[in-house]
Amino acid sequence: MESMMQSDHGEFDIHSFAMYKPFEGLLELRVQCKLLKEKEEEEVAVRLSMHEISKKFDVFTERIEEVGENATKCSKDITLARTIVLRHILTFFLRFCCVCVKF
Repeated sequence: MESMMQSDHGEFDIHSFAMYKPFEGLLELRVQCKLLKEKEEEEVAVRLSMHEISKKFDVFTERIEEVGENATKCSKDITLARTIVLRHILTFFLRFCCVCVKF
């Protein structure tokens, strides 16, 4: 592989040296580095966002479970209250019927 500072014959050429631009790709390199850094920052931001969403989802799931437990407790309380009311109605009805039958 020939160097950029060598002529077609493989000799050192001052004209080739004058045309050599060592910083020609530096701007492209800086742009690529900047893009890579931005991409890495975006990936970190996405990971952090996903972690926050995961935490919020866990809290949401816990709250849903609590609501389910409270709904079960309320359902049991309602069933118990209906049973108590029904017993009260039946007791009242039986007392009333027994009084009526005695006459």
